[in-house]
Amino acid sequence: LGNDHPKTLESINEMGNLLQGQGRYHKAVPYYTEALEGSRRVLGDAHRETIIYANNIGLVLYRLEKYDEAMPYFEEGLEASRRALGDDHPDTLMLIGNMAALLADREQYDDAMRYAFDGLEASRRSLGDEHPRTLHLMDVVAYVLSFQGRHDEAKQYRTDILEINRRVLGDRHPDTIDSQLNLAIALHTLGQYEEAYESYAESLEVSRSVRGERHPTTLHAIRSLVMLCDAWHEAEPDAGHDVTAAEYRALLEELRSSD
Repeated sequence: LGNDHPKTLESINEMGNLLQGQGRYHKAVPYYTEALEGSRRVLGDAHRETIIYANNIGLVLYRLEKYDEAMPYFEEGLEASRRALGDDHPDTLMLIGNMAALLADREQYDDAMRYAFDGLEASRRSLGDEHPRTLHLMDVVAYVLSFQGRHDEAKQYRTDILEINRRVLGDRHPDTIDSQLNLAIALHTLGQYEEAYESYAESLEVSRSVRGERHPTTLHAIRSLVMLCDAWHEAEPDAGHDVTAAEYRALLEELRSSD
């Protein structure tokens, strides 16, 4: 078929997806870059595949916390998606959510909230309350709210997302694992340590089983449990939370040393 055949580019992008799903973000970047460059050349900037590939490389750069590098890819994808597919298309809404999260991390909170709320309203209207794009945008709204210190509101969004994911996708779906972890973070931030511990521990158990012990989500859950138990120990010095923190810290070091 040749290097620039759409099917070849699709396979290259899928390799990037596989690596990103495994948490191997650095290794995913060259695959996404090759797929995007080929798609621009063969299919054009406004083709849906090109839009998806631009989003994918922006997303992996975002997860690597390379925010300035991610921004032009999200901007390119969003502009092309709005022009080619329309404001209410699921791909456009996905890019709106990703742009809002990126803006929040760049401390552009007003712009982030505008993108997030506008996208959520459009997604609920066109796709319904339980569509993955709607849930993604609810998650982004919660993310921006937490940056603004509106933690009770963020917690309610996180709770709603988890309930829908459990009902629609089941307890072991990656989206459910992520939403369980996000709710734990919200509870932790509010100082609701017992509830946060239960939520962290549950997300850790399922993530280890589904994604593996060295997946970034699993490691993030362990790190979060260490921080939670440290804070809980400060609040309740005689409850033994320091021992639990030490156990999770040892587990984290063991996984890192054996990687």
